[in-house]
Amino acid sequence: MAKVFVTGATGMVGANLVRRLVQNKDEVTILVRKTSSHPFLDGLKVKRAYGDLGDFDSVKRGMKGSDYVYHLAGYISYNKKDRKKLFDINTSGTRKVMKAALDLKIKKVVHCSSTAALGIGDSKGDILTEESEFSPRFKKIGYMYSKKLAEDEVLKAHQEGLNVCLVNPTSIMGAGDEKMNSGALFKNIKDNRLKAATPGGNSIVAVSDVVEGLMLAMEKGRSGRRYILNSQNIEYIDLFNIIAKVINSNKIKRKIPKIAYFPLVFVAMLLEKIDKKAKLTPEVLFFSFRFRYFDSSRAKKELGWIPEQDLEVTVREAADYYKKRGMI
Repeated sequence: MAKVFVTGATGMVGANLVRRLVQNKDEVTILVRKTSSHPFLDGLKVKRAYGDLGDFDSVKRGMKGSDYVYHLAGYISYNKKDRKKLFDINTSGTRKVMKAALDLKIKKVVHCSSTAALGIGDSKGDILTEESEFSPRFKKIGYMYSKKLAEDEVLKAHQEGLNVCLVNPTSIMGAGDEKMNSGALFKNIKDNRLKAATPGGNSIVAVSDVVEGLMLAMEKGRSGRRYILNSQNIEYIDLFNIIAKVINSNKIKRKIPKIAYFPLVFVAMLLEKIDKKAKLTPEVLFFSFRFRYFDSSRAKKELGWIPEQDLEVTVREAADYYKKRGMI
């Protein structure tokens, strides 16, 4: 029985991971706010350590007594108003977790990062790997830069003697998405509000496969090493139509022309100034008109990670969850 500490346990990946760890008979402590919860945690035999990444003492206190740590807590936003929050949680929070792990001589840490920390390719054929260099031009995207700097904190801890490896999932789908990170897309397609797809593409991985990858990284991952988890690279129009098929919505037949990018960015800039909660932002468009394609060869070779879930099955599991929770 392993003693495991998990941050981000009330997120989609965290809740699925904690459920697996409990099934494995591990002794699990989760760092949570008193106001945070997730239905997958209901009834599970876990110890709750109350605190958050902004409070180093609560992180260290919760981690004390554990042998292994999964650091999954993070914040996602593509709105400029959240830039400070992104760095406070993703970067400064990671620094605190790494320091606590070093102080407590934790046996091993797995840091769940993101492929956002690696960048974005310049074309459809530009498929990034763990060795891809983060371009300075991506510093303007708060989420990307905060995750890159978080990885710098992890690698610094590795140099100081911490046994820690990094896992970089692509866009994650599946059951448990309480924050509607992908759910907003499902809802827009269901409500027939999405009339055309952007001319880019994305990489998708099932949450169950991410959990498996995290556990394999804990077992086999090399310290200071990154591991990308990606099941499939797919154009947005094809992804949208898989979702439309699963939820019995109208097929999307058109792509937005590439020349529409700069006019749309101008509109998004105005919206972002008028509405601080605007969902269409220049950063969202930046991703939507590009191909975020990645290669998982290292994880397959070194960890023995094999994504088992078909994309349509993944989409169906996500759709079923949203419907059950009354989200779409």
